[in-house]
Formats: sequence, structure tokens, C-alpha cells
Amino acid sequence: MLEQELEREQKLWEAEMKNNRDIRDDQTAQSMTWQEIEKLKKSGGTGSGKEIISRLLRSHAYIDKKTAFSLAKYTKRKTNKYLKRIRVIPADVPNFTNYLITQKEPLKMLEIRDEAMGLMMSWADVKWGGRYLVIDDTGGLVVAAMAERMGLLAGEDARAPKKVSSARKRKREETDDGKDAKEEEEAPQAEATEAPETIEAAQKEASDNPYNTPIKPKTGYEQTTIPNSNTITVLHTQDQPNLSLLRPFNFDTANLINTTTHPLSTHLLSLSYLQLLSPESDVTLERPQVIPDHVLRTLKSVKRSNYHRKCRRQERLLNMVSSTRRGGFDGAIIATGMELSGVINTVTPLLKGSGQLVIYSPSVEPLSEVVDWCSTLRRTEFMRIKKESETSSSSSSLTQPQLHVLDPDNTNPDIDPATLETLKSLPKLPAHTSDEYFPIDPTNLLAPTIHTSRVRTFQALPGRTHPLMTSRGGSEGYVMHATKVFPILEGKVEARGKFGGRKKGGGERSGGRDKEKGKTSAKLNGKKEDVMEVDNFD
Repeated sequence: MLEQELEREQKLWEAEMKNNRDIRDDQTAQSMTWQEIEKLKKSGGTGSGKEIISRLLRSHAYIDKKTAFSLAKYTKRKTNKYLKRIRVIPADVPNFTNYLITQKEPLKMLEIRDEAMGLMMSWADVKWGGRYLVIDDTGGLVVAAMAERMGLLAGEDARAPKKVSSARKRKREETDDGKDAKEEEEAPQAEATEAPETIEAAQKEASDNPYNTPIKPKTGYEQTTIPNSNTITVLHTQDQPNLSLLRPFNFDTANLINTTTHPLSTHLLSLSYLQLLSPESDVTLERPQVIPDHVLRTLKSVKRSNYHRKCRRQERLLNMVSSTRRGGFDGAIIATGMELSGVINTVTPLLKGSGQLVIYSPSVEPLSEVVDWCSTLRRTEFMRIKKESETSSSSSSLTQPQLHVLDPDNTNPDIDPATLETLKSLPKLPAHTSDEYFPIDPTNLLAPTIHTSRVRTFQALPGRTHPLMTSRGGSEGYVMHATKVFPILEGKVEARGKFGGRKKGGGERSGGRDKEKGKTSAKLNGKKEDVMEVDNFD
């Protein structure tokens, strides 16, 4: 009797228990046509999406055979399709990075993820007040992340209309009226006398000019002075850096006149490799032909402003080259697809001691090569070869300051002598001759380490917890960081001392015996630096 009752309960449970065996998920399961769905969409109203979902559920032929999980999954899929919602999120770098990698073309930004970006900023120790060097082939995304940490990303919206006070409007109107009056007075004089054709004729007429006053160069959006801290210096290979991803943050490199209030307009510096390594070959360092003040006064205002703008641009570029070649950067970030040995040889000498070098790569193979270039075996062999090749004459020349040597074959002949003298006074960048065994100087980088991090979205359900099968693939993204050090070229560091060891077997110490003190001395380059006493307890 009990067995029959249990068997009947088992059959009832199996009848009530649903599964997906009898469900036919094809076009015949849904009787609602797409014409009816489009008609409900065009009807408008706030409840059109809910009406479509309810009609789809009612018209499904196998809706009663779906399990609870399958029904919830089907409802959620139709809700995401027909009942869309708009959510406003802040335009910060993490959200912008996630949007680009999921909605746009991630290959243009080297498939860099928000997690990898956080690793780069942390290992490079990006913070306010530092000087950082960056090679950015992601379109400006790395520069945006650095500027956000340094407090340079939140600028005034350049597209918004500017509010001008009434006093400033009145002053501007008075200035414009004064300019118009001066132009009206100068017009008959310009018609009566011909413009001087030579400098000598202009000097004779300078005394008769009623506006013989010193002309002050106008202050435009190009500042000639370079900030000493809290700067980002971008190295690029083209005429202009590709920083198009800074436009959503109200900074447009193609329209700097309208972004003068943005902090990046003065704290973001850009240099090409040619301007850094061989500034005498660059045409942008040509100074405009000097025009005397008395000749400059006879020119139109447009020509005068263009002349001052070119002079300011040349002076600012010269200051940027001088500041960058002096080095002393707190850190450097490299995110590029170029060959890394040449990039590292260019960037590493510009870092200060204990400066961090961070390199990002979509794959791990390029970073593994860099770690192998800095291995202990290569470093030891490099130091041995270098010590053997050093002579007394070369070692004495290392103590003298090295200056930049102009290349006579590639020097631009149009550069004025004053600019050439300034370039000759620039410090010389340490150069490493790459070969097959030592592509970079292994003594400049200490403890290179590779990291990776990726946040995966999981489906958390009882018995069905696993990563989402619809997650995006692509490159993992790897970050390598190393510390800049200065190797000791002459001599070595020695430490000597008398240290006592404990007795083997762990026996008791002899009581009443005075502690024996030993002396330890340290030598650097053969010179005695310090002496300290060490207590021995044996």
C-alpha cells in the first residue's frame, strides 16, 4: 500500500516537473507577426513596449511548458529589445574606456581596458605635481587618464557661450572705438605719403610718426613659458599628435583658440622625435626674419599679430625642447605598437633616479623580450664588456658635461645663429648602440615585472555559475613596469665586517661574558664612507 502511494506521488511530481524537451524554439512557436509589432511601435505612448512584451508572451505556443528560469530569460531578452531605458552616466575615463571597447573600434585604442589603465596609472605613480613622459598611440586615452589623476581634465566647456561682464563689454567697445579713430587718422597720411620700401627710408620717417612708442607683443593662447611641474609631455612621430579622444573632455588640439581656459592648454606639451633627437633639422625652429619696431609699426594689425604669433611659437618650442632634453621626469608611460628597443633607448635617459617606466602591450611577447633584455645574465655580461672596453681617457671624459653636437649634414640652413647657439648648449642625450645581444642598456632598468588584470562578468546562479558566454574576447592586455637606476661606472660598492654566528646545536650562552663588538666598514669607489659597530652575541 505504501509503495503504491509513493509510486503515484512520483508520477504526479514527474508530470508537474517541467523541462525544455518538448519546446520547439522556431518561427512557428510565435504567432505574432512583425507587422503587428511595428504597428504597436508606431502607436506610440509610454506603454507600447510593455504591450508588445505581454502580447509576445500570450501568443507564444510553448510558454506554458517553459521552466521558470527559461521564462525569466525569455522575458528579459524581450525587455531589453522592446523596453529600452536611457541612463545618464558621468563622462569620466573609466566609463569612456568601457564605451569605446564595447561600442566602437577597440583596435584603434590598442584594446586597452579599464583594468589595464588602472595598473598603468598605479605603477607609474601618476599624481598631481609630477612631470611625466608619454608615448600614446591610443588616440589620447592614456593622456586623458593621466590628466584625470593630475587634476587637468576638468576644464571649462569651450563650446558653451562665454559670459562677459558689462564693464568688460564697455572697455572692449571703447578700445574698438579708439582703434577705429586711429585708423581714420592714419588713412589720409597713408594716402599722402608712400610706404617706405627700405629700412633706411623707414628710419628717416620714424621721427615723424606720431605713434612712435614701443610695441608690446600681444599675449595669445600660446604661452612661451613652460610649467616646471604638473606637466604631460607627449612624444609622437607625426607633425601633430593624435589626441582626438580628448574632444569629449572639451579639449580639441585642432582648435586651441577656443580652449584657452582648459588646463591642458598650458600643461600638455607635445614634441616629435625629430624635435627631441635632432632639433637642428626641424623646420619649425626657424625664427621669423627680425623686423625692426619702426618697420613693424607700418604694417597692418593682421601682419603684426602673425609675426608675434610665429615668434612666440618658435620660442615656446625651443623652451619645450630644452626642458625635455634636461630630463628629470618622474615617470614614463609607453603605449605603442612600435619596436620597443628604440623607444626605450630614447625614453629611459630622460627619467630621474627611481623613476618608473611603464609599458603596455596587447600581447605578452614584446614585454617578455624586454624582460629578457634586462636579465641578470645580460646585465653581468654587459658590465664585463663595458669594463674591459673602458680606457683611462674615456673614463676621465665621463666626468665632463656632455653637450649636444649639431649634425652638419642635417642642420637646417635657415635657422638663425642665436637659435643654433641655444641648441649647442643643450645637454647631450646618452646614446646606446643597439646590437643583437644588447638591444637596450640593461643597467638602466631594475626589476622589470609583467602584470595583467581582467575583470570578467559571471553568471551567478545555483549550479550554473560561469563566465558569460557572450562576453567580448580580444587581447588580454599586459603591463610591464621597471625602475630607472643609475649604474656605478667607476669602482664598486664593498661592505666588510666581522659578524658572529650562533653556535650549532642551540646551546646556552656562556654567562658573564662581555659582548664582543665588531666593526663594519663600507667603501664606495675605494673611499671609506662609514664605520659602524655590530654587536656579536656568540
